[in-house]
Amino acid sequence: MRALEVTSTLSDGVNSAKRARPVVANEASLGDVSGRDVLIVDDVAGSGRTMAACRALAEQAGPGRVRTAALTVNTVNWHRHGDRLPGEVIDYVGKLCNGWVVFPWERL
Repeated sequence: MRALEVTSTLSDGVNSAKRARPVVANEASLGDVSGRDVLIVDDVAGSGRTMAACRALAEQAGPGRVRTAALTVNTVNWHRHGDRLPGEVIDYVGKLCNGWVVFPWERL
């Protein structure tokens, strides 16, 4: 298992401003995935751009197969960035949410 930090928002606050492009904190943390099957998992997918950046980075490393999963998808943000549905871009989608996702541990 590898942890790859890729962010699209400027902070963790509700409705935080977005960056123009996703930012990878440390590409080297991906490690050597050549010849291996890769599953990229995101806790929240907003526009799908972060997932696409992770997929592109993994595919450059020459893995066997790359699949993607999102635990939740914010459909409000998603539809601002194209006409493809989450299930057409992400292989496995846990739950669709109509708005900003706030996990129980983020509540005050």
